[in-house]
Amino acid sequence: MNNMSSCTLSKLRKLVATLPLGRLTQGNHANDDPNCCVLEAISLCRGYVDKTDNPAVLELPDIRGLNDADWPNGKSRTANMLRVVDAIYDWKDWPDQRKDLFVQLLLIRCSTHIVSGMRGLSKAVVERLKRVKTAKGAIGAVLDCSVGSAGVDRMIMACHNTGASAADDAISAVLYFCQSVVDNTRLGAPILAVDTVVACAKESKNAQ
Repeated sequence: MNNMSSCTLSKLRKLVATLPLGRLTQGNHANDDPNCCVLEAISLCRGYVDKTDNPAVLELPDIRGLNDADWPNGKSRTANMLRVVDAIYDWKDWPDQRKDLFVQLLLIRCSTHIVSGMRGLSKAVVERLKRVKTAKGAIGAVLDCSVGSAGVDRMIMACHNTGASAADDAISAVLYFCQSVVDNTRLGAPILAVDTVVACAKESKNAQ
């Protein structure tokens, strides 16, 4: 992993290992609380005197929703959130074109990989969801399913925003649909969301 303002993934892993039970936890925490969410752990790894979970300060997309999702256990949360960090650690250095593509890919996958797995959809609808090639097409296909209006709103906001704001909305939409729409075990939803974020980050990099 490349430099992340002096915090490498190796250093971050070592820091996380010193946390209670060696695990990341939900929520934000005071400086005197030894527990950390993933963003707080990154801030400590970077040498911040006061830990923070503010993604704008850390120049990263907002992944607090993923961190705070209903993970089966702390070990799973920790392992998967470190996968997310590894995928987006250098976000501030991504060219705008890659950031835009990352958002587009997230929205497309909402249709092709997530909502298309919903029970009760006709074969024709599923085929349409899986054929989507653009973000706008994804919004239209998901909207026509008449499910997850809050998730669709987030998809629309992602299309209207740019940079980290767009990524925040797109990641939020992915997590929403994983948790609320897909016929997925309750505890499996955040893993599917992480898989989606990691896959889109990799695809956006390969497309450069």
